[in-house]
Amino acid sequence: MVGRQRMHCRFAVLGFAALFALAQAGMAADTPRSFTVQGRLFDPAGNVPLSETVDIKFTIFARTGATTECLLYEELQTGIDLSLTDGVFATEVGTATGSSRRVTPGRDPGLTMAEVFANSGTQIRADDSATTSTCSGGYTPASGESRRLRVTVIRSGGTEVVLAPDQVIGAVPSSQVAQTLQGLDPEAFVQIGGDISIENLTTLVDGSDASSLHHHDSLYLSVGGSGPKDLGSGVTYTQNGSLGIGTSSPASRVEVRTASATQVGLILQRSASQSANLLEIRNEAGTALLQIDASGQVILPNSTPTLSNHAAAKAYVDAQVLTREAPLTFSAPLARTGDTVSIGTASGVSSGVLLPSDYLRFGRGEMLQSRPVSATAPSSGAVLTWSGSEWEPQLSAASQWTTSGPDIYFGNGTGNGYVGINTALPGERLEVVGNVLVEGNIRVKDPDQWIGYSADANLSYQASSSSLQVKTPST
Repeated sequence: MVGRQRMHCRFAVLGFAALFALAQAGMAADTPRSFTVQGRLFDPAGNVPLSETVDIKFTIFARTGATTECLLYEELQTGIDLSLTDGVFATEVGTATGSSRRVTPGRDPGLTMAEVFANSGTQIRADDSATTSTCSGGYTPASGESRRLRVTVIRSGGTEVVLAPDQVIGAVPSSQVAQTLQGLDPEAFVQIGGDISIENLTTLVDGSDASSLHHHDSLYLSVGGSGPKDLGSGVTYTQNGSLGIGTSSPASRVEVRTASATQVGLILQRSASQSANLLEIRNEAGTALLQIDASGQVILPNSTPTLSNHAAAKAYVDAQVLTREAPLTFSAPLARTGDTVSIGTASGVSSGVLLPSDYLRFGRGEMLQSRPVSATAPSSGAVLTWSGSEWEPQLSAASQWTTSGPDIYFGNGTGNGYVGINTALPGERLEVVGNVLVEGNIRVKDPDQWIGYSADANLSYQASSSSLQVKTPST
């Protein structure tokens, strides 16, 4: 028989901090988190301690309304002998799921002890109105909600006595260590110890100087420290403020060395709507000395160069041509006429570079093979000929010989038509000064008139009226 009979019991629920005690650190989620219940049972008059063997049922539930509750856990401990303890009992409550101490069938919902006491905001019991009706409407624990313990004593005759009132399970002074807090395990909290303290944690976040709390090693940089700083992946920041990429000893403020012959040393990539310059080199006053604009043009802002090797305006160079944006200006001895640059006529001797004196050679052409050229202006068709002292322009004389196929003749109806060999003043149509060797016949116009020389050295002449004149060399 079950009923709320009068029975005196003085007991305490021990071992709680927050909601329940930590039985053992580092437990798995289903390891039972237990707590101890101690008490002393008296007869209904409250005068005589019980001295019999009893069973005790422990029920943990949550209030879901003024008159409703939700069962979270229930276990039955049997054979508790009070005969030698003067009615005093002390037992541990809390088991793993599936334990034989859990009341069966159907009442214990099978929650782990961590789930029983977790106030995580997550539903741990569904509505069972249509079945066991131990948690009508279900149960979702909210932060700060307590649990209640109901103790039922089953006496030797089977009578069940529910002790009243139910005990609220909460923090009590006797609690030593909590296994969870609001459903969180100890690993979820900062553990105080050593250099970890409330004061040090406050210093780290309140903006004050926390340099004494820093742990410096090779993986961290110290502001204001000395010596080069290895930033990793081949990047070094030196003590003098230089930055080396690919080198630990940069020779300039920024030095980049490629890791291979195919690696690009530095890339400046513009945005899709780039309007500002991609690169600027400035002087100490902040004035631009060189610029690369958003379209990739190289700009030299110096419009008033003072030295011969100063560049001004804009220049674009490729493998074939040099173009200019504005007309170039020159100083004497150079002069520009349109797109022609000329050299002045000052005298001088070439020294291996282009000097004003070189105009004599390249401008007027007064020297050829280091020999002078006549100043006489050439006429059309003239060629330079060497006179022995200078190169002179000469016209080629017209040939007095006329050729026609295999025939070569002189005069062609002009002049006297005389031909002289070894004489400039021939007196006849043909005059030879010197010996004449003839193999064959010497013939005149008339085929019947001829002079011949035979192999026997005889000279013969045949003519009707002409005479033969033999002229011998003068002695």
